[in-house]
Amino acid sequence: MVQQLLLLSRLDTHQQETNKSRLSLNTLCEEIIQEMAQNPAIPRHNIKQYKTKRCEILANEASLRILLRNLLDNACRYALEGTEIVINIETNKLMIKNQCKALNENELSQLFDRFKRGNTHHQGSGLGLSICQQICQLHGFTLSLTNLQDSVEGVCAEVSFL
Repeated sequence: MVQQLLLLSRLDTHQQETNKSRLSLNTLCEEIIQEMAQNPAIPRHNIKQYKTKRCEILANEASLRILLRNLLDNACRYALEGTEIVINIETNKLMIKNQCKALNENELSQLFDRFKRGNTHHQGSGLGLSICQQICQLHGFTLSLTNLQDSVEGVCAEVSFL
């Protein structure tokens, strides 16, 4: 939690590195999925990439890794046991979907508040989505959370890189 608070402080004061380079979102997602698979603290889920298109964006690599790791970590932690985490990558958009209990609009919007967590029986500090939102704002990205409109209950985290 201390590391997350320090990161938020740096993001709040724009002290996070501003070195940006052209990065392959596809490659970074694959690397983070591999890293997460080796971490026993993260609940096991089958993470699949569907409908992926090549997506390269201009971003700070360290910040983008934190953004992707936090979004995937949340998707895994809050997903129903035995379900898949689905990643869709489009030309300028990333969507991470998990099957979980649907949340009302008020609950969804509060998840970006610091120290707010969706389901209190999961470990965490409630800072991950706030960090993600800060990273997106510094890069000019938009981040949203919506309930799935499919036949299954769940949440979709969407990052638009435009």
